[in-house]
Amino acid sequence: MTGSVGPIVSQNYGAQYYHRVRETLVASLKMTMVCVIITWITLYVFQNEIVTIFAPKGVALDIVHLFCDYLVASYFFLGLLFVSNTIFNNLSRPLFSTGFNWGRATLGTIPLVWIGAHWGPFGILYGQAVGMIIFGSVAVLTAFWVVNHLDHATPRKTLR
Repeated sequence: MTGSVGPIVSQNYGAQYYHRVRETLVASLKMTMVCVIITWITLYVFQNEIVTIFAPKGVALDIVHLFCDYLVASYFFLGLLFVSNTIFNNLSRPLFSTGFNWGRATLGTIPLVWIGAHWGPFGILYGQAVGMIIFGSVAVLTAFWVVNHLDHATPRKTLR
């Protein structure tokens, strides 16, 4: 999805239709939410079949159930980060994209996973999820800030 959002954002930014850039951001976030909800429901409903196919044992079995029950929802926030990166890259703010990606991969993963490791494999997964939630949330708030300040840089065009 993020590959198709970029050209839409760029075209409307170039045409100075900033309200459309915002609409594209909002629509992308809604689509991300719908995709994660459908995936979450599917994994939740069919987790026993998944377990049957892959036949995990012991802790691995518990991890599969934990992921299907709860942790898959954290990928919504990873989607927020990806959509935000598309906004940043197409609105001439590539350092924001780089910063948020680097931050999630390091500050949003290493210390949180290390702390979570004190509670075993479940803590590790929760730590990773917390990092996605933090960086995805801050990235999307920053993306909205960037989009909301577009019309301050140049005069706004309206459709006629």
